[in-house]
Amino acid sequence: MKWKILLLIVSISSMAACKKNNDSGLTGKYVEVTPVEGRSYLKFLPGGLMVRGENNTDYRDTFSVKFSLNTITLTHKSNYGGAIKHEFRKIDDRSFEIENMLPQIPEAPKSFMLFRK
Repeated sequence: MKWKILLLIVSISSMAACKKNNDSGLTGKYVEVTPVEGRSYLKFLPGGLMVRGENNTDYRDTFSVKFSLNTITLTHKSNYGGAIKHEFRKIDDRSFEIENMLPQIPEAPKSFMLFRK
C-alpha cells in the first residue's frame, strides 16, 4: 500500500514538473527590439501556440511551442521542417532573448533577438 501511495505521489510530481517546463508564463504580443527594432513580433497564444509575424507585411507563421531549460522548441503548425530548438532566456516579465530565428550563414557567430512586450 505504501508503494502505491509513493508511486502516485511521484507520478503526480513528474506530471507537474513536465507541465512547468512547458509553461514560460509568456502571453500576448512581444515586438523585436534588437537587432532591428519593430521588424517582427511574436504573439503567444493559449494552448502552447505562437504566431511569428513581420510588421508591415502579410507574413504570419504559427508554431506549437515547448519550453525547457534555456531552450524553446518550435514546431511549424504544418509540421514542415520538423521541430527547431533555439536558445531562450527570459529576462523579466516583459522581455526575453531568443537565438536568431531568421536564416543565417552557418559559419556566422550565434546571434540573438531581443523582444519586449
